[in-house]
Amino acid sequence: MLGQSFSRWLAKFLGQLSIRTYLIILFIIPVTATVALISYLSFTGGQRAVNDLAHQLQSETAARIDQQLRSYLEIPILINELNADNIRTGLIDPADAAQLETYFWHQIQQFDKVSYVYLGNNLGGLVGAGRVREGGSQFTIEVTDDFKPGAFEIYATDDQGQRTELMSTAPDYDARIRPWYMAAVQAGRPTWSDVFLEFTNHTASVTASYPLYDNNGALQGVLGVEIALAQTNTFLSSLEIGQTGQALIIDQNGRIVASSTDQGVALADRFNRQPPSAFDSQDPLVQTSADYLSGQFGNLANIDQSQQLQFKYEGRDYFLQITPFSNEFGLDWLIAVIVPRTDFMAQINRSFYTTLALSLLGLAGAITMGVLLSLWITQPILQLNEATKQLATETWQADTGDSIRLAAERHDEVGQLAHSFALMAAQLQTTVAELRRHRDHLEELVAERTAKLEQLNDMLKEDIAHRQQVEQALKESERRLVETQKLAQLGSWEFDLASETFTWSEEMFRMTGFDPQAGTPSFADYLKMLHPDDASLLAKRFAQAQSQGTTYNIELRYLHPNGRISYVMSRGQPITQAGEVVKLIGFVLDITDRKQAEQVIQNAHDELAQRIGELALINNVAQTVATVTDLPAALEIVAQEMVMALYARNCGITLLNGEYTQLEVVADYSKNQAEASAKGIIIPIEGNPATQKVLETKQSVVVSKAQTNPLLASIHDIMAARQTECIMIVPLLARGEVIGTIGLDTTDPDRVFTPDEMRLAETIAGQVAGAIEVARLFEQEHHQRQMAESLRQVATALSSSLDLQTVLDKIMEELRNVIAYDSAGLSLQDDSDLVLFASANLPDQWMGAHIPLTSDDPAAQVFRQQAPMIIPDLHKPPYDEIWVGDQKIRGWMGVPLIVGSTTIGMLGVDSHEMDAYTEDDVKILQIFANQAAGAIQNARLHQDIRREKQIFEALLVNSPVATVMVLP
Repeated sequence: MLGQSFSRWLAKFLGQLSIRTYLIILFIIPVTATVALISYLSFTGGQRAVNDLAHQLQSETAARIDQQLRSYLEIPILINELNADNIRTGLIDPADAAQLETYFWHQIQQFDKVSYVYLGNNLGGLVGAGRVREGGSQFTIEVTDDFKPGAFEIYATDDQGQRTELMSTAPDYDARIRPWYMAAVQAGRPTWSDVFLEFTNHTASVTASYPLYDNNGALQGVLGVEIALAQTNTFLSSLEIGQTGQALIIDQNGRIVASSTDQGVALADRFNRQPPSAFDSQDPLVQTSADYLSGQFGNLANIDQSQQLQFKYEGRDYFLQITPFSNEFGLDWLIAVIVPRTDFMAQINRSFYTTLALSLLGLAGAITMGVLLSLWITQPILQLNEATKQLATETWQADTGDSIRLAAERHDEVGQLAHSFALMAAQLQTTVAELRRHRDHLEELVAERTAKLEQLNDMLKEDIAHRQQVEQALKESERRLVETQKLAQLGSWEFDLASETFTWSEEMFRMTGFDPQAGTPSFADYLKMLHPDDASLLAKRFAQAQSQGTTYNIELRYLHPNGRISYVMSRGQPITQAGEVVKLIGFVLDITDRKQAEQVIQNAHDELAQRIGELALINNVAQTVATVTDLPAALEIVAQEMVMALYARNCGITLLNGEYTQLEVVADYSKNQAEASAKGIIIPIEGNPATQKVLETKQSVVVSKAQTNPLLASIHDIMAARQTECIMIVPLLARGEVIGTIGLDTTDPDRVFTPDEMRLAETIAGQVAGAIEVARLFEQEHHQRQMAESLRQVATALSSSLDLQTVLDKIMEELRNVIAYDSAGLSLQDDSDLVLFASANLPDQWMGAHIPLTSDDPAAQVFRQQAPMIIPDLHKPPYDEIWVGDQKIRGWMGVPLIVGSTTIGMLGVDSHEMDAYTEDDVKILQIFANQAAGAIQNARLHQDIRREKQIFEALLVNSPVATVMVLP
């Protein structure tokens, strides 16, 4: 059973194609498979050979680049070591600019690969020698004025190394901020700088830096040997990397160090003095390679060994070898060799195409033979099939019989089949001829009877067609009327006075919303859907039209169940007979769209007038804050303008304190002149939810029902006393931060500030905040200038005496001019204690008090940590358990007295107020303390010298032995 089912399925499936097709397929499949297999094996073998050859070429190229770099970069290291040895042995004085100038000029002539040799000292000055171009014979002297930061000058030289003419000058040069100097100082040992642009000619270079330290470990300067990367570019360009391969060197940040193309460091960014990034290269292949490496490794710093990679670019395959290059002096570069696969595929492709062409030629021959053989086998069968179709359709042709007879002459199975078919065809043709004659007779009888029936049918059709035309004309007229009314939104009606009945059109029902299936509504029902004012007017005019025969034309408002209001124009006209009104006819036209358009125009006109008023107000405020020099007076004017423009009762402007804990009212205006001004009142932030919300969200807040709203819970009594119903709080924003608020309120219970009014208030607030910020900046600048002058006068006063006690007295005297305080004290180190040597407003018995340096006292902490300290309140933990001084003192600030790297004491000031001192105060006090520490140290040194002089003079007087002084 299963075998029969499979046989039927196979026969059905194979029967879908012709025998000729099967024969051709049997020839084509084996030959095609053979050709495809040969081509595949040939191509894959060539691919493997290409991969091996590309990897070998890339590895050799990377090795050559590595060897060249190590040889090229070794020379600057050796030069630096030589120069450092000469300085350490005393052959060269690092402070003698003239000697260094001559030495570097002679040295650079010995190394043609070097661009510059120089020394940058710890002051920022530089002296060195360079060549005009790499390998050239023209040399220059490069110096800064007095071996200090300033103008950078390049001089041409004669053959004796003497300066001739000034070639160029670059301003504001400071060696300490150059990459090669900072790299050496940061590393603390010989190192390489990052690739940078040379200061004067903007050529890409790299410097071997060598930090110089004296015997005490202090930095004297940095030796530098600079080489240009142009030679490396030339070397990379000279490499034969396939036909179109590239090589480049990049650092671990992706910046191009050197390249075999024009995308190297020669195109460096002259604005930020950095070489270009491979990720932003103008060469799309270089950029694609960098992006591929970033995608593979995430960070280029993760590449710690040589990698063989492949990627696609513009549909082409590329080989990419990336090899790390590093040395013990901090260089950490990557060597990339990029070769397209097509550079190696030319010969392999030619061989592959030749093999493919020969295979295709053989395939074409086999297909041709198969087609011809299948035609020879299937042609007679196709002829028999065609003859069978002609017999079935009675279209037998003479040439078909000739073909059958010719096929019957064959002696194979096909010939026997053709002979049998010819006999059968002759018998079938005889039978068909008899049947055709009998059919012709029957057709004559049917034609005669059919003619009579058609005559009767034509008469019936004419009658039916006439009736259909009349009905169709009537329907078309009705349809056109309905469509016209629908398009025009026009409904018609008719009222018969005798029967008191209405007749409505279809559009009338649609416009009013009544159901046509329920019948035409009565006039009373129709009046119910009108606006009450319109209903009474229509009833009056409708009655006049019946009694007086007048025509009416009025506008009505339909009130729909869903709340929508539509507008219509209703017209009624009487029809009379023998002078009597017998009926009324009319129409209703929908004019809702026209009414809405009129309302939109009116709204736009009102909004334009409002915007003009707002712009006038904003312009007035802007002129006020820009022209009035007295900011408080300007804010009072702004408050008055906002009250008038926004129809408010009161407007107050507040500013936020530095600790963001309270607001101070700086301007206040009320329409009620008898009401006391709130100017100067302090408003705490804590417990004021509405203000907290404004400060946190930086958004305006409108609070209605102000006397009961939870946002104003803390001031409900004030709101009730002032009869405030609604309040709006708008933030003053300067550089994105809240610096204060503008508050407006109203006493009208039905009055709530609208979004448009809030937007206008926010615009004005922006103008006010800008003016306040400008005023504060001006005041801050003025204060800084005054403080700088005070500190200058303090420095002059402190340097006027070398007597220690006098200096201490002047310090306490001048301290009052710098910082505000209630009392102050100056303590100096004495062994393991701090001793109070000078004070202001402190009890006399405190003088000479000792504080152990190891104690938790704030003064000891400042001394140990060598850092300033601010204590907002000494009576709060943890200082309440430590402080044993005056209990009136709350705020405290202390700074260390430092000379060089040594702390000699501390200076402290205090206040009876909490949070008395800020970060700006501690900075000023530290500057003052630094000047005071220098003056104290100078006085101490002077005191020590006088003491030693007195001892020495006493020895001379009392000693009988002669003393000889040998002066150096």
